Amino acid sequence: RVGRAVGEILDTQRVPHIAVESRIGRVARLRRDGAAVFYGDASQAEMLGRLGAARAAALVLTMDDPERARSVAEAARRSWPRLPIHARARDEAHARALLAAGATHVILETAEASLQLGEGGLVEIGVPDDVARALRSAGASGRVV
Repeated sequence: RVGRAVGEILDTQRVPHIAVESRIGRVARLRRDGAAVFYGDASQAEMLGRLGAARAAALVLTMDDPERARSVAEAARRSWPRLPIHARARDEAHARALLAAGATHVILETAEASLQLGEGGLVEIGVPDDVARALRSAGASGRVV
């Protein structure tokens, strides 16, 4: 879900991107929906290299599996030391593991939901939309780095 949402955001801005998915059934469904997705193991630097990681502006890790995300960050960092790596983390321990593996920016997965709920609650009790939105932006630090 997170990867798909990131892909949709990039699509709206016409930013070219490629997704790697390890579940063949999901690849087939996403391709039917028009997504640029490839089947494979993103923790294999060779796979990332064939897909253009050396020319990428950034790598975004959205997978649910903490160990796989750590493994991808590690492989990418080893092969492309300057590549920005943005990663989703389940919790603080996972965030620390991703940073140790080479991620440059880590976002806790609960951050966005918390910010949206907080903004919605503020608006509901009468705080003006623009103020609630500004407070949400100021609180956007579900970011570990």
